[in-house]
Amino acid sequence: MVRNVLLAFVAWMSGAATTPAAAQEPTAADDTRPTDSAGSAPAAAAAEPSLLDDLDVSFDAFVDVYYAYDFNEPRGRERAFTTQPLRHDEFNVNFAFIRAQATGERVRGSFGFGLGTYVQANYAAEPEILQNVFEAYAGVKLGDSTWLDAGVMPSHIGLESAISSQNWTLTRSLVADFSPFYETGVRLGLSPSEHVSATFLVLNGFQTIRETNDHKAVGAQLQVRPSDRVVLNYSNYLSDEAPDDESSQVRFFHDLFVTFSVTDAIGLAAVFDVGTQERPDDDSATWYGTALIARYAFAPGWAVAARGEYYHDPDQVLVVTGTPDGFRTAGASLNLDYAPAEGVLMRIEGRLLDSEDEVFPSETDDRSDQDPLLTTSIAFTF
Repeated sequence: MVRNVLLAFVAWMSGAATTPAAAQEPTAADDTRPTDSAGSAPAAAAAEPSLLDDLDVSFDAFVDVYYAYDFNEPRGRERAFTTQPLRHDEFNVNFAFIRAQATGERVRGSFGFGLGTYVQANYAAEPEILQNVFEAYAGVKLGDSTWLDAGVMPSHIGLESAISSQNWTLTRSLVADFSPFYETGVRLGLSPSEHVSATFLVLNGFQTIRETNDHKAVGAQLQVRPSDRVVLNYSNYLSDEAPDDESSQVRFFHDLFVTFSVTDAIGLAAVFDVGTQERPDDDSATWYGTALIARYAFAPGWAVAARGEYYHDPDQVLVVTGTPDGFRTAGASLNLDYAPAEGVLMRIEGRLLDSEDEVFPSETDDRSDQDPLLTTSIAFTF
C-alpha cells in the first residue's frame, strides 16, 4: 500500500510531463474509428511502458535520542537560540523519521514523516497538518544531467543537515541554526560534469512550507569539486520578506563553505554566511556568521571534532534578543564520537556560548551572557 501511495505521488510530476493537461479518456460515443463487420473497433496499439515501471522503491529510518544539560538551568527546560538540542535536563527525541524514496530512470520522489524536538522548534509556524512533513517532493528528469523537482525539500543553503549523524559536530553551528533546514518550491538541478553542479530555485520563503506573503523567493547554488578531497559551495537567497500590508523588506542572503579532507582521517571545514535586509524605516541591516570545524578520526569507529564560531546580528533581523547590542555571540565546542556498529553513532559534546549581552535564560528572571552546555546522544540509521 505504501509503495502504491508513493508511486501515485511521483506520478504527479511524471504524468504532467508526459500527458497533455487537458487530455481525457475517450468515451464510446466519442470513438469515430472504423469498425469491422461485427461492429467492434480494431484493437488499440500496445501502450508505451510507464515511466513508473522501472522505479526502485526503498525505505530508511533514523532516530536521534539525546540528553542535554544547560548549566544555566533555563526555566521551563526550553533553551533559547539553538534548536538542537531544545530541551534541558531531559531525555528526549531530537529527530526521528521514516522515509520512502523512489528512483527511476526519468522520475524520482521522496516522502518522509518526522517528529521530535527539532520538529517542535523549526516547524512551529507551519499549519498543524504540515508540521511532521520532513520531505515530500517529486521530480522529472529533463535531460542527461537535469532534474526538475517540486515539493518540500532539504535546504540548498548550508553545510549542516537536520540529520545529526551527517554532521561533524553533535550540536548545530549558529550559522546552521539561523539558516533554513528545509524549503518548499521548485528546484532545477544541473550537473554538467562530475566536478560541477548548479541549482536554481523558486520558493515560498525562508524555511517555510506555506506561503507567508505575495512574493516568491528565488535562490541558486553552485558547487565545485576540484578534487576528491575538496568541495567549494556558494548558495544564495533573495526575497521580499515583508507582510503584504508593509513596505518592502528585501532580504539577500549568501552562504559559502569549503570542506577539505587533508587525509583520510583529518577533515577541515569553513563556513561564512552574510545577509542584508531592508527595514521599514528605509534603512538596511546586515548580519553575518562563521564557523571553523576540524575533525580527526583517530581510530576505527572513533573521531573527535572541535569547532569555533561567531554570530553577529546587532539589528536582530534573525535573532531577536531585545537587548541593546542584539546577538553578538562567540562559541567553542569539542565532541567525541564512537560508532560501535554500522548505523549507530554515540556522541558527547561540550559547548560554550559567550554573548556580549545577557541573553541566555536561566532558572531565575535574570539572564546570563554565557551558556555552558553538555550534550550526549545515540543515533541509529536503518
